[in-house]
Amino acid sequence: MAVKLNETTHRTGRNFMRLLRGRGLAALLMLLAMALMARALPAEEFGLLMLLHAFVLGVYGLVNLKPFEAVVLYGARDAKRPERIEQLLRLTLLLDLATVLAAFMLAWFATIALAHALDWNDAGVAQARAYGVVMLFSASNWASGALRLYDRFDIIANQRVFQGIVLLVGAAAAAAVGAGLGTLLIVQGLAFAAQKIYLQVAGWREIRKHHPDAPVFGPTFAAVKCRFPGLGRFLLITYWQGNLDLFPKHLVVLGAGALLGESAAGVYRLVLQTTRVISGPALLLRQVLFPDLARLWQLAPNEYRALLRQTLAWSTLAATVFVGGAIWFGNDLIVMLFGERYRVGAALLAWLMISAGLDLIASVMRAGLYARSRAGRVLIAYAAGVALHAAVFVPLTLFAGLTGTGVAAVCGAAVTLGLALRHSGLQAPRGERMRYQ
Repeated sequence: MAVKLNETTHRTGRNFMRLLRGRGLAALLMLLAMALMARALPAEEFGLLMLLHAFVLGVYGLVNLKPFEAVVLYGARDAKRPERIEQLLRLTLLLDLATVLAAFMLAWFATIALAHALDWNDAGVAQARAYGVVMLFSASNWASGALRLYDRFDIIANQRVFQGIVLLVGAAAAAAVGAGLGTLLIVQGLAFAAQKIYLQVAGWREIRKHHPDAPVFGPTFAAVKCRFPGLGRFLLITYWQGNLDLFPKHLVVLGAGALLGESAAGVYRLVLQTTRVISGPALLLRQVLFPDLARLWQLAPNEYRALLRQTLAWSTLAATVFVGGAIWFGNDLIVMLFGERYRVGAALLAWLMISAGLDLIASVMRAGLYARSRAGRVLIAYAAGVALHAAVFVPLTLFAGLTGTGVAAVCGAAVTLGLALRHSGLQAPRGERMRYQ
């Protein structure tokens, strides 16, 4: 069956631009909100705010299977068999509900270990446990998978904008009245919950649009696995992949707090948010490419490779531009946004931007490997990168402070990209077809 590459490229580009506009605006709103919070709170309290948020997201990520990836992969294969898509969505909903309950209970007990590592008192433990309630709103994988499957990337983009608006308005109001840490914790939690509820409502409406009579509950996991060979393995791999993604996103913030103090954790989180200008598009590009590459690999492998090469070239160019901007203008940007006391983050910004650029390129390879059912290769590449990142993080941080955390991030990202390129399949033999691992 012939597939027009231009049509697929156009659809991929359209979906990417939809998400980029939404995520770009959302990233700007989030950055402005964080700037307000950083200026409104003492450095230690702002660092504590960031640590609590990283802790909650980290604990949720530890138990999150991310089954929306399976909805996209298997849904693309069975696009003409709606009953199978319905089975996948029901399974994803059940997994989501189990995940949020497990995450909430885990967070309740994990606060003890966190308090010991960061030398918190009973008040800090109580704040962490109270903030953990936001995880109960996180059951949205089923909605996210359906929206991606049906090309509703506009909704996915809007949910981030909605979160950014709630956070910015709340932060501005809190700063205007001189509110403290407790109020800003509530504001941040409400913004997170609002985003998830928006996604759930929109996802439910889209599912009912395509499957108006589908029951909410259905076959057991064992029955679904029989209908979708390789599903259990795919979920297991994406679960471990998700855990690896946690390290540079959230666990490093906790590590910086434990080694350098709460103020350093706040600086790291601010700089990390600034790099979202490039790390955000990396995530979007992977999510947009995945459905189209999965379809192309089934129907036209040569055009799959052509799309992969085109996207790789553009992502490399974008990464180069943003890294250059961070090196030349990073110092002024940090001071302008967050104030003079955060100038120390300028050197870190350059290193984290390089890491984000490498991750942007690796994200293209990751989408391609997922589409070819080579999720195991992705896991190996990211596991090696995270292992190196973790191995050098402590010595480099103790030796060079915040700059050392950035150098460690670049080391890990470089290894991941190298292994992903090695298994990319850009020069795969003619006639290669989908194989389940």
